[in-house]
Amino acid sequence: MLVCGIRFGKSDCLAPKYLHHMFYRRNGRYLNVSFSEDQAKIVVSRAIEMALSGPMHGYVEKVVKSPHLTLVLKNGATLQARSLDDANLLRGKTYDGIGDDEAFGKREEFDVLPGRVIDRDGWIAITTTPPPIKNWVFEMWLKAQSEQMKGNPRYFAETGSTYDNPYLSREAIDAWRSQYTEMGAQREIMGEFVDNEGATFPIAIVNPAFTDALPETEPIKGGSYVASFDLARKKALFAGIVIETSGPQIRVVEHIRSAGMPWVEQCRTIEQIQSKWDATIVIDGTGVGDVVDGMLNVAATPFIFTPKSRAQGIILMQKVFQTSGIVIPAEFSELRTQLLLHTWKEDAADQTWDDFDALLMALWKANGMNATLGFSVIA
Repeated sequence: MLVCGIRFGKSDCLAPKYLHHMFYRRNGRYLNVSFSEDQAKIVVSRAIEMALSGPMHGYVEKVVKSPHLTLVLKNGATLQARSLDDANLLRGKTYDGIGDDEAFGKREEFDVLPGRVIDRDGWIAITTTPPPIKNWVFEMWLKAQSEQMKGNPRYFAETGSTYDNPYLSREAIDAWRSQYTEMGAQREIMGEFVDNEGATFPIAIVNPAFTDALPETEPIKGGSYVASFDLARKKALFAGIVIETSGPQIRVVEHIRSAGMPWVEQCRTIEQIQSKWDATIVIDGTGVGDVVDGMLNVAATPFIFTPKSRAQGIILMQKVFQTSGIVIPAEFSELRTQLLLHTWKEDAADQTWDDFDALLMALWKANGMNATLGFSVIA
């Protein structure tokens, strides 16, 4: 992923990437997509220009302009421009690499692309200016950053601003920047994601809470722990958070996350966590909570999610973050994503709140147990 400001030179990054792969892969198939075919053509046109005007000139077999702009090399490798406006038209096709330029489309359109490269173990590159809201692109950006920090070679994340383009006058950029709103300049010029309207957890208070320190592996002597669990049925996610509450700050020490876990296994996991940390247990008592509670061999406090209790829990979480009262390992990226995507309307499409809810319950229980947080959310 390359997320950057306008005129950074995204096309001049992606076009030679295509040409490099095409040159070394006989009959390789590459595709550049965007929200419109005109936009998708920009990168392909730049690749054609680079190929015809440089040392690859002799390797170009032809340029096809209809029905889709396509560059063909003499080794059979192709690069084509297509729109993601109807991504289903791409189904059944396979590619060695796909670039999504200006990823302003819907997540369900993008979700067609991984299946197009899986046969060839290919790659997908996203080069984009940050979208106006923190949507699925932002979620994938955080995921790519997190995996890159872990050393996963299958992920790469880089950012940049308009100022990084050496061919543009800094004075001219400054002059045009003044025409933007503050948030518009942050997004369009600096290439940074901005908070959604109504964001309950702004970037400025969430980012300082996350640290590069590794999660705890063993309880500390004299430590006090709370473990909370967002239960799941069938294929939904089972999520758990363990926090340490005896220090000057709340510390998240462990994160449990699993899909499709049977209820019996969820119970055994909760019991193991309780034994390991000697933790006070909280579970989501809404829906399946009564069933799981009856199967547990440890005591658990149920939290019933209602509009009122949820609102109180969110207000409590806000105060904890605003007072820098919590420390979370950066590798728990799913939790960070959910915090940053959350709004009071919870209107982020297809977003789940399992880790978010687990933290809410843990802080609620900790607030009722001792004076670590220093306030009550109930007037």
